[in-house]
Amino acid sequence: MFDFKYIHPFDKNLIKSSQPMVLFATPGMLHGGLSTQVFKEWCHEKKNTLIIPGYCVAGTLGNKLLTGVKRFFCNFSDDKIFKK
Repeated sequence: MFDFKYIHPFDKNLIKSSQPMVLFATPGMLHGGLSTQVFKEWCHEKKNTLIIPGYCVAGTLGNKLLTGVKRFFCNFSDDKIFKK
């Protein structure tokens, strides 16, 4: 019943992949973990879309995106600036 042909656990090696895919990642507030790592790599590509389900606590990256902040600083190790 739950044998999905095209759904597989995410391999971190796919973060640098150029193939099309859908990723469901937690935490949805983008405050750390896999979701933040993937956002950092994929946010510069205009073809990508970010969907944030649910509530995001004030001050988190997810909340900033939801409230429409156009440009902000993310404290990642390489100090990049991200645009919405």
